[in-house]
Amino acid sequence: MGQAGLTFWQRRYLTAYYRDCDDATLALGSGLSTLRVTEYLARVGGTRSAGDLRRIAAAGVKPAPEMFTPETARRAMTRLQTRPLRGIDGLLIAAMFLGSAVLYALTCARTVTGEDAGELLAAAHGFGVPHPPGYPLWLLLSWAADHAVPWVSVAWRVSMVSALASAAANGLFLAVLLKTLRSRLAAVTAAGLFAVSLTHWTQAVIPEVYGLNTCFIALQTLLLVRLAERHTAGRLLALAAVSGLSLANHTSAAPLGAVFALGAALVAPELLRSPRVVIGALAAAILPLALFLVLPLAAARHPYANWGNPETAEALWKHITREQYAGVQAEQQAAGGYDDYLARLAIMTHWATRQFGSGWVLLLAALGVLGLFLRQTGLWLAMLAVGWICSVGVTQFTAFPFEREHLYAVQIFWIPAWLVLAWWIGGGLDLLLDGMQRLHAGARRTAHAVAAAACVALVAWPASAHYATADRSRTTLIADYGRAILDAMDPGALYFPSSDHSTFSVLYQQGVLGYRTDVTIADKYGQLDESLALPLLESGERQLLNALPSGGRRALLESVLIRKWPGPVYCANRRELGDIPQRTLQPVGPIYKVMTADEAKAWWTPGAQRAAPGLQSWDRCAALLEVDDRQRLDFTVQMVLAELLGMRGFALLDAGQLDEAKQVWSRIEADLAPLKQTFNNIGAALAEHGQPELAVAYFAAALAEDPRYLLALRNEALVRRDQGQRPLAITLLRQALEVTPGERVLRLQLAHLLEDDDKLLDALAEYETLAASDGSDPVPWRDAGRLLERGGDLRKAEQAYAESLRLDPGQQDVAERLQRLRLGLTDPGDEAVAQADNDHDPESAALPRLPRLPGDPVVGQRFDSMGHVAGPGRP
Repeated sequence: MGQAGLTFWQRRYLTAYYRDCDDATLALGSGLSTLRVTEYLARVGGTRSAGDLRRIAAAGVKPAPEMFTPETARRAMTRLQTRPLRGIDGLLIAAMFLGSAVLYALTCARTVTGEDAGELLAAAHGFGVPHPPGYPLWLLLSWAADHAVPWVSVAWRVSMVSALASAAANGLFLAVLLKTLRSRLAAVTAAGLFAVSLTHWTQAVIPEVYGLNTCFIALQTLLLVRLAERHTAGRLLALAAVSGLSLANHTSAAPLGAVFALGAALVAPELLRSPRVVIGALAAAILPLALFLVLPLAAARHPYANWGNPETAEALWKHITREQYAGVQAEQQAAGGYDDYLARLAIMTHWATRQFGSGWVLLLAALGVLGLFLRQTGLWLAMLAVGWICSVGVTQFTAFPFEREHLYAVQIFWIPAWLVLAWWIGGGLDLLLDGMQRLHAGARRTAHAVAAAACVALVAWPASAHYATADRSRTTLIADYGRAILDAMDPGALYFPSSDHSTFSVLYQQGVLGYRTDVTIADKYGQLDESLALPLLESGERQLLNALPSGGRRALLESVLIRKWPGPVYCANRRELGDIPQRTLQPVGPIYKVMTADEAKAWWTPGAQRAAPGLQSWDRCAALLEVDDRQRLDFTVQMVLAELLGMRGFALLDAGQLDEAKQVWSRIEADLAPLKQTFNNIGAALAEHGQPELAVAYFAAALAEDPRYLLALRNEALVRRDQGQRPLAITLLRQALEVTPGERVLRLQLAHLLEDDDKLLDALAEYETLAASDGSDPVPWRDAGRLLERGGDLRKAEQAYAESLRLDPGQQDVAERLQRLRLGLTDPGDEAVAQADNDHDPESAALPRLPRLPGDPVVGQRFDSMGHVAGPGRP
């Protein structure tokens, strides 16, 4: 107790209201006796003026103001008006579940689709380990569904897990709406809108984990409402157990679990005073996490899909915590600034307007926000927190790049936010329908009939608009693509995929259908399988490998595998082969094969009566290019089709049919899938075939889609350099370095271009930047030494050579130059070169340009740090 035995809140109450109320009224409001109130006011000098007394007397007897305390604040924050569910409500919930289940079953995938489907199907079918964090609950449910039903395809069985979970989410969400809205029509309409919302529907019909994730969120919301209605230990334990189970499905449930835990503490604080209840709730939340022990059990079976091989405790922890993706996530979060963040929020807003058929529907959500806040303050705050975490929070955490594949990938995490929007839409409809009750009987009946028809149209509109986009029952190209990749390879082949769709479609063929298991995938799990290459290493290569960083380590192991694999080697995409002499990549149907020069020549040499083998290899793939319009609405189908058309054009180009190749490439289009990689690859191929102007046009198309696309910037710069357009090439390389300031090769190329363009001081500055960024790199010291030597600054040149030799003592040419400098000798002709350059550019006196280094190759899309072009499922 505080002063005079009063609490802080009682003292604050008395001093706030004593001029408006008499002592007796203040005593009623504060819970004190009238005498205590009088004594306290006298002690603190709380004297009423004559005007105060007249005003109090004129007001007469009135209720005491409510005293603010933490308890009254808690009651205000957890205000909730609900009604019990009746028989008609149960029928509506059952109808919502069954109707959604039928709709999703009709549009469910019959075979492998895009995103993570192929990998997840292989894991579920063979009880393997999916990508981090492993999704053990989903794995158990999908494996059970696959083996419990003997009919329909594996893909359909596993997709139905998503369908049933999503349908259950709709039914549970309707239960929440029926309990918290006054109008059943508003509740059913809002639940129906969510059921046919674009992203929720598309995730409900494929093998994925997000339908189950949404189901848990809807169930947690319903359980929180029930706990607010009646504070029982059983209801608290049920909420805790469901929260734990949701975390065993996807680790993104952790922050949402914290929201529901806080909500439970606010609505039923008296339960937390019981240690038994608290311990029971913690146990109920933690025990479901034991499901993660399924992953090492699955890994111990050595299944086909065994991502991360989490047999040990350390490996399991790394898998659960998604350590494989930590580096990529950190890079994304470090990039960009406030403007990028606002741009991401604008993208999120755009996706919100697409969910329910039209953006104007969100006006109903704006109307419902205030009404629900006043009537359902507690649930409103909980739903706001869920929506904020799953929209703004996800956007800030992922810091997704502004590329189509990343934009498509991140929107699946916004589904819970769209559920919150649907609740607010229901609140807006509820306000409008409640207002109709004030009309007279005849007008009310007419208004209700019109409202019912409008609500039906409100759901039918997005259902009709989204049906073709969400329908995966006709998607067959991904499965056909995976089989075509395997059919293109000879027995015993090694295969380097380059993206999710070129990997997971093959995983489905091998891991589910058992097709062409003789083919070895070099990096099934987003990282090169080092166990394939280590037995092929020689002693010197092993020493070099141990000294290399992770990026260089992968490059060396790739090179060893390509050179020493006992069978043929294939790549899904172009890569540089400068480290592998006498080898070239040639199109073989939808992929590339590593060939010798003689093999490549024979591959494009027509026979006596037949086309070249390189064109004949397309005979089995031609049907893949004819895809019906319904399939073309799918993101991954668009990606695959673009790559197939690109590969077909490469084959025609290598066969000398440039016009036919251009005609095929003109068919490439997509409104969802990224085309920049395909355009860059086409440009690289055209540059290699002596078509620089056409190459530049395709690089420009790639940059029009993504102005920060590194490979297109670099490649166009090299082509412009070879055309003699050095200033433009320098500008492009500087733009590329703005994207990745630490890229060593780009900075070296820029320095060489600056030398060619007589900007020698700028070139020297680039060498200094390189030397400062990597103290172990001898190359910038070597090149700077040559630049300084020819410019006449022999003392600094000697220092640069010495430093380069210190870092790499094996440089014989540098050792000879250093020795010559110390003996006071110079190369014949150096003075003439120096004088000519000084006359040409007085500002760069004593810094003549160096001889041009060998040309750099223009390259297609290469593997990224994870072995894949980032796709929908990563990270």
